[in-house]
Amino acid sequence: MITLNASRRYQIGSSLIELMISSLIGLMILGIIGSIFISIQQTAKEKSLELNLLQGLNITLAVMKEDIQRAGYDGGHGMSLKLSGASETITVSGASSIGFVYFRDDSPLNKNYRNIKYEKRDSKLVICENGVVSQAQILPFDGVDFCRSLFDEDIFQVTNFTVNSKVVTNGTNISAVTDVTLALQTVDGVINQVAEFSIKQRNWQ
Repeated sequence: MITLNASRRYQIGSSLIELMISSLIGLMILGIIGSIFISIQQTAKEKSLELNLLQGLNITLAVMKEDIQRAGYDGGHGMSLKLSGASETITVSGASSIGFVYFRDDSPLNKNYRNIKYEKRDSKLVICENGVVSQAQILPFDGVDFCRSLFDEDIFQVTNFTVNSKVVTNGTNISAVTDVTLALQTVDGVINQVAEFSIKQRNWQ
């Protein structure tokens, strides 16, 4: 009987050890699976952020490029519109902001003269737009002040926005060459991209 009891205790002890080992192995496997799942989630999140960043960058530059191409257009009357007090069709201030005005038919409330400004403010890129109904009401550069941020500030930061515009004259033809560089990153700095374009824009004269 003593031998039998000892054998049973040994078997019970062995079973407990096996159970503990099995539980430990199970926990380790769960931990590994959890780590892999978290890693996959993190990678998917980064890919999604990268895609959103690229899309935002490309869309913003496409809209900006289209705006700059319109700069100075007066509706087909042969004149070049300028912001009030400006000497050129395109005004660049401090190499980090650009402003201009153009005519766009069928704008809300007949405010067809669109005063536009793109400007870097801290880590934001804003677009400012004010519409007026006549040329006499065209605003100065600093007067274009109805602004909104182009990117979600909780997700993205603008690290660089550089603008350079110069007038090129060829006989009676006058055009402006504008170079734009825009750099964007996630707030944690993990993902970043730089894009740029150069555009030759006639000033409608």
